[in-house]
Amino acid sequence: MKEKIAKTLGPLEEIYLDPCVHEIIVYSPNDIYYEKNGKGISLDKSFKSEEELENTIRNIFKIAGRDNLNQPHANCRLPDGTRFNAVFPEISLNGPGFNLLKMFDQTMSWDDIVKYDAISQEGRELVEKLVHQGKDILLGANVNSGRNTFLNLLISSIQKDWSVVVVEKTATTNINDRKRTVMLETPNNDPREMKILMKAVETMRADYIVVNELLGSETVDCLNLSREGHSLISLISAENTLDALKRVELKLLSAQIGLGLTEIRSIISSAFEIIIHLEYCSNGKRKVSEICQVGCDDLGNYKITPMYRYNKETDKDELLDAGREYMTKN
Repeated sequence: MKEKIAKTLGPLEEIYLDPCVHEIIVYSPNDIYYEKNGKGISLDKSFKSEEELENTIRNIFKIAGRDNLNQPHANCRLPDGTRFNAVFPEISLNGPGFNLLKMFDQTMSWDDIVKYDAISQEGRELVEKLVHQGKDILLGANVNSGRNTFLNLLISSIQKDWSVVVVEKTATTNINDRKRTVMLETPNNDPREMKILMKAVETMRADYIVVNELLGSETVDCLNLSREGHSLISLISAENTLDALKRVELKLLSAQIGLGLTEIRSIISSAFEIIIHLEYCSNGKRKVSEICQVGCDDLGNYKITPMYRYNKETDKDELLDAGREYMTKN
């Protein structure tokens, strides 16, 4: 299947088959970039015309079983796990374009990310213990921070005899044939369909629910399931720990559930015991930048207690007092 996709991509065939290439971005027929080993590189090949580029896009969607494209923007998951997102001239002033995000054939292990200095051994042990004990975790991450890789590692740390349901708009997790796991994906890669999946989860016996990622009003259903006793891991795009909480707030407020900010913050802090934040740093490193405990006082103010952090000034990872205390007691 990978070879079929590659041939459909025309001038991109060679770089698509390169195992070191992670992402390909086509802005226009002669403006193409790809990411290889973490670096952005301009491609010296091009499509002959906008028509050839648009035909290539439509042929890729046919591989995914999407023959009737009548919208100016669409995305899909290809059979080999590749994520494909395209825009058309109706909304794109540059003409047709797309970005393609490949699924790596081999997933990274905890040993790998410790080796690559994304987290220290102490940080790894803390995270593994938090997940093993079924803590409710909000995973905040900025762009290019390695969040899907890290989410895979969190899933791998869940107790093997626990049942897991993974909910995604577009499937990107790699569970390595983990047993007792159900993968749910929206039928049409539409974020509004996430609520359909959350309704399905309600009828399943899930010890751990993994949501990749919180996108809209399904956040209400997600937090309700957490409060009913399910353990929860949820991903949200954010710039820092507090921003992750604020973005969850915004999704609950947008859902118009009829509660004030104080009540909403109380719900969030009871649903998520732990926040882990991932960051793509200015020095090029992908880091687990902070692990925090979360609470809320009577006035609706968050109480955030850092357990672990990456100190940018010293370029060192630090297990803090709250983290050491947790490891000692547990």
